[in-house]
Amino acid sequence: MALGSAASYEGSVAFGNVLNITVENILITNNVSQGNSGGPLVDNEGKVVGMVTWQSDVEGDQFNGARILDVFCENILLCEYEFKGDKTWFNYEE
Repeated sequence: MALGSAASYEGSVAFGNVLNITVENILITNNVSQGNSGGPLVDNEGKVVGMVTWQSDVEGDQFNGARILDVFCENILLCEYEFKGDKTWFNYEE
């Protein structure tokens, strides 16, 4: 789910699927607009996994993008550990 204020409608929710995940990005099929930028990308368990950051500007493309939390952790948050291998900021085992 991509949460935000799509087309200025506060509290909008856009459902979609994950197409691919890279080191920094999550490609999604959610219909997003400029109002979704900066909003959370939430998984089916209600956990925030990223932040919506861009939409495809190519007509016919049906994917958009979000940044994974690790990118923000490295730049904004004070992390309690060093990044090693596949360790992520969010922990699904809790």
